[in-house]
Amino acid sequence: MSDAFLNEMKDHWQSIAIDPQDDRFERLKTRVRRRRTLSLLWIVLELLTTMSCIYAGLYMLQQGGLLAWLTAGVLVLVIPGMFIWSFMTQRSNLHLEEQSPTGYLQAEHRNLLTSLKVLRIMKAHCWGLAGFVLLLWLLEIAGLLGAVDFMLLYTALTILVVTIVGLILRRRRPRLKARLVQCEKLLKELDS
Repeated sequence: MSDAFLNEMKDHWQSIAIDPQDDRFERLKTRVRRRRTLSLLWIVLELLTTMSCIYAGLYMLQQGGLLAWLTAGVLVLVIPGMFIWSFMTQRSNLHLEEQSPTGYLQAEHRNLLTSLKVLRIMKAHCWGLAGFVLLLWLLEIAGLLGAVDFMLLYTALTILVVTIVGLILRRRRPRLKARLVQCEKLLKELDS
């Protein structure tokens, strides 16, 4: 959003009557509603993934070996905790307090803050994944796993995932922060 757009919206919002057919207001409403829908879909996808991880973890517990048990522990204990953390962060996107331009702007502000938190969660997940790979390599070096081929594949996949997430963070974070600054500026102007 540009400063001119935000200033025009501020002028409209501070006027006595706001034309509900105003295109800019409709775009803001559409963006907030779309983000709410996407948050709901993302939560459902995370829930399905978490349930699949728990099932896979319980299956891994039935297999033998330290690697299977460590993997099962991560799938059964850590993944549900990460889902709860993510859900608690995203649930604020699911409601809209008031159906006014100010309410939609406050919802946009809340959505931007939530998006930044989700990016931090993604970063924490990457650190956790890297730490798990490091633990597995330490166990491999100590001679407790005996799965070098698996470790090479797992390490390559981890490097790929961390690289992709790093690129996403590098691309999204500055844009979200810029939009958040604009949104906070407009909210301050509306309050005064």
